[in-house]
Amino acid sequence: MRSTLPTSHGFVVANPALRKRNPLGDRTGKSEFVNNFEFTGALDDTNWSVVPDAVKWREEVCGGEDAIINYNISLAKAGGKIVSEILGTEILDNAENTLTNCAMTTIRLPLEVGVFDAGKTVGWLQMSLVEEFDSFLPVFVFQGQFWTRLSAQVWVEEEDFAWAAEKLKLLCERAGSVEALKAVANGEQPKTVIGRANGTQTS
Repeated sequence: MRSTLPTSHGFVVANPALRKRNPLGDRTGKSEFVNNFEFTGALDDTNWSVVPDAVKWREEVCGGEDAIINYNISLAKAGGKIVSEILGTEILDNAENTLTNCAMTTIRLPLEVGVFDAGKTVGWLQMSLVEEFDSFLPVFVFQGQFWTRLSAQVWVEEEDFAWAAEKLKLLCERAGSVEALKAVANGEQPKTVIGRANGTQTS
């Protein structure tokens, strides 16, 4: 078995020519198999102490597990459509449309990998989202394109997807300028900013 489902951060593609930046960083000394399966994210044992209250809240406030699942899947589908329309791109799915039967949606970004340094651009986009908008979205390269993934949660609404899409659009427009391409290539912060209100460029 090559990968978990969904695929772990530590997954390494078989073809060395297709390997990109690993978000887990340099994890030498361990096999690719171990790196693929050992990462589980942050561990916080205090979560277990609130399980009874959390289950009660999910049942009484959210309407139970089925209601939560249905809401999140429906929201992810609607939110993905909103984001793809704002960006003018597409949703990642298969012919049977089963990839989107979950609480996550993956959207192509309007950037061409062949024009950009993929690893540096991914890092810059993610860092800019954090530093400028107090948000994080995973950005990655798949089949020669930049993509991002958004998740639906019970506290998220369609307006949140629209907000995220607008911020992604601003960053992609900024990255598309010649000045930005040079800055990202040098590991710098692009100076050109696309104005939120009217789309004009300001320095």
